[in-house]
Amino acid sequence: MKTDEVLNIRNKLEDFMLKKDEKIALYGISDGTDIVLKALQMKGLRTNVKYIIDHDESIRIGKTYSELEVCRLGEIYEQIDVVIVTARINHLSVKERILQFTEKTGADIKTIDVYGHNTQKEKAEYAEYVENAVLKHSESFLPFQKTNYERREEDSRIIAWYLPQFHQIEVNNRFHGQGFTEWTNTTQARPLFVGHYQPHIPYDVGYYDLMNPESFKRQIFLAKNYGIYGFCFHYYWFSGTKLMEKPIELFLKNRELDMPFCLSWATENWTKVWDGGNQEIMFEQRIEEGDAERFMQDIIPYMKDSRYIKINGRPVLGIYKCDVTEKRIFVDMLRRFREYAIKEGFPDLFILISTASNFQDDVREMGGDAVVEFPPWLVTRHLKNIKPDGYINPYYNGNVYDAESFIKEKKYLMEHKSKCVFRSALTSYDNTARRCTRGGNVFLGFTPDSYKVWLSDIMKESKKVHSPDQDIVFVNSWNEWAEGSHLEPDMKYGYSWLQATWDALMECRDGQSNG
Repeated sequence: MKTDEVLNIRNKLEDFMLKKDEKIALYGISDGTDIVLKALQMKGLRTNVKYIIDHDESIRIGKTYSELEVCRLGEIYEQIDVVIVTARINHLSVKERILQFTEKTGADIKTIDVYGHNTQKEKAEYAEYVENAVLKHSESFLPFQKTNYERREEDSRIIAWYLPQFHQIEVNNRFHGQGFTEWTNTTQARPLFVGHYQPHIPYDVGYYDLMNPESFKRQIFLAKNYGIYGFCFHYYWFSGTKLMEKPIELFLKNRELDMPFCLSWATENWTKVWDGGNQEIMFEQRIEEGDAERFMQDIIPYMKDSRYIKINGRPVLGIYKCDVTEKRIFVDMLRRFREYAIKEGFPDLFILISTASNFQDDVREMGGDAVVEFPPWLVTRHLKNIKPDGYINPYYNGNVYDAESFIKEKKYLMEHKSKCVFRSALTSYDNTARRCTRGGNVFLGFTPDSYKVWLSDIMKESKKVHSPDQDIVFVNSWNEWAEGSHLEPDMKYGYSWLQATWDALMECRDGQSNG
């Protein structure tokens, strides 16, 4: 147990002016409980703690923890004066549970959310952080560097996932308000704790509109200058209804936009909170009779474009989630995809199924050719949920994960059941811009340097396990600004993410020449 954590909690308890004769119960059983007990002992109030409370269905009810009986709140509330919430992560929901109980029963209990409370010192530190860190360039800010990159045959093909939601569409105007784009989400973000990098403010390309070809031109210039081979556009298609297709159609029609690309069908529900779930659904993803042929009719013009990315002549098609329908229907749909492509003159398709929804099966059983990693899926289960030190927005009920050890220990080189795997590097991840204080996940520990190591490692591996035509790695992502994941320049790091990409490419070249 860290002494500074105990001292921090003791300082927080000072603000609540606990009395010597008050009887206390602690709500929650975790390492946070032990810290609170130690802090109370330092204040001479350890003997005032009479019970440990857990939720009504807990298997620990009736047992002991730290020599205290574990009880339900409804069993002992008349015997206590104070309840201290000791849950470090879910403290908001526990506090709400207690307040609902006291409102229902009229119980006269003081509730202390010690992990949701900020001292005056912490608030001052937060204000200083916002003033000095958030609104200024970091030491990692790098200016633009003209690299004159020229692709070599031995270079891995780096493909960046690309989100087309940077223009107005009717359905977003209707559900979110007139003028909504992904920038609307991005600009509402605020730092929720000291050290939290928000908001992400674009640099260079700026707050662009993808209906303007000049935006694409600048993006392509930057991508090529730093070694990005191509874009993989997320393609939103719902039984013939298309969303956000206009920028991709514009891209197809403008031959001067000389950038290799492919499509990945975003096979999930389109929801108001962009989580692909079953709440607040705007468009439901269903696979209906005839969809396979209709889908291929819509995308075949892209595949016939000379810029479309192919493997041994086979157009690359990504499928985001394969649990969108029954397995037999899904397998049959991919079979029909292939038949259609062959009828159109291609040798076959090269179908990638992503690890979204934590897909871990052999991709061949689903009718695919390879699995493609899509962080943060599969990554989160390797990360420890933590509570940052110091100030934290008391209304924030999301998750903060420590990604630093995951990267240092190279856990991204995880094994898969599929024989053919295309790996993906993650720049960073933080989707609180889309959710504000309502939830969201923050990954701490990502830097341009850590991304460079990740990217370099998976390129080196790719060269060992893949033929030259399949030497492909992905990056998440080019422009997921509301998920804090972007290669595009920003006000904090400048061109650091792109520079890290170029550095990783050069490092792999050096490694080959030295080998």
